[in-house]
Amino acid sequence: MKTTLGIVPYSNVGYNMVDEQDLEDIGPTDFYYQGSGGLNEFYINASIELHKNLAIGIKASYLFGKNNMARFITFPDSAYMLNTSVDSYTEVGDIFFEFGVQYNKEIGRKLTLGLGAVYLPKQQIKATNSFLVRNYFGSNSGVGLYRDTVASQLKYEGNITIPDKFGFGVMLRKSNSWMVAADYEFQKWSEFEIFGIADSLQNSMQFSLGGEYLPNPIGIVSYFNRVKYRLGFRYNRSYLYLRDIQINEFGISFGLGLPLPRSYSTVNLGFEIGRRGTTAHGLIQENFFKFTLGVAIRETWFVKRRYN
Repeated sequence: MKTTLGIVPYSNVGYNMVDEQDLEDIGPTDFYYQGSGGLNEFYINASIELHKNLAIGIKASYLFGKNNMARFITFPDSAYMLNTSVDSYTEVGDIFFEFGVQYNKEIGRKLTLGLGAVYLPKQQIKATNSFLVRNYFGSNSGVGLYRDTVASQLKYEGNITIPDKFGFGVMLRKSNSWMVAADYEFQKWSEFEIFGIADSLQNSMQFSLGGEYLPNPIGIVSYFNRVKYRLGFRYNRSYLYLRDIQINEFGISFGLGLPLPRSYSTVNLGFEIGRRGTTAHGLIQENFFKFTLGVAIRETWFVKRRYN
């Protein structure tokens, strides 16, 4: 039996944009959108080896965090029309589960073939929402004199629907020398709902391909012979669907597995360069860089000493 635990970001909200329009019978109208916050996932994995080649696992996650979203409608050419602000706060805190199975089989001299699958069933996550709608005088978003409150609601309890997710993978490994693997993941984000309201999200898909090379796992002359060198690629068709375009993303990653002296533990470094989005239909394209740092602790515990 093996277990792991960790905490990772699950989602992130961060935007500040304006949509300027000239509406008939109204004139220039500005729509402001702001958002911040995000959700985090604390998880515990547990796997059990049912057979020397077969293992099953379960992942229990606690999802928590808060999203802050605001919208403003302003009329820059009018000093007499009331502007409107809508502030919304959503807090999440609940548990959900994911399941997996893995099968390994030796197919040749020092060659191992691995097959795996994961499944996350459709689940309801508890959440609370508060919102406040107000009218105000002012020249831009959030600045001015509030006149009255149009509507408000505090701590409304409801659910967020996390849709089904399926994942499949295949791996080929030669002893401790090298390994290549490919993964495919699909999730039905078109079934996503928040407080009973559907969104414009589309089903997402991600394909990943990567490999690892270890020159000499028992080399003592050069430290770099015991370093694991990694290379990967991924393509993601995201759940975002904007202006009749589904937003895609791809990335190329490089990594190192640095063994610690006199230990089986490893420090893992990663660097990814990628691109997200498109400039078609007035949308935004982003080039991004991402660094990751991880520590894999592998020690022998609870061993009874033969000699004191």
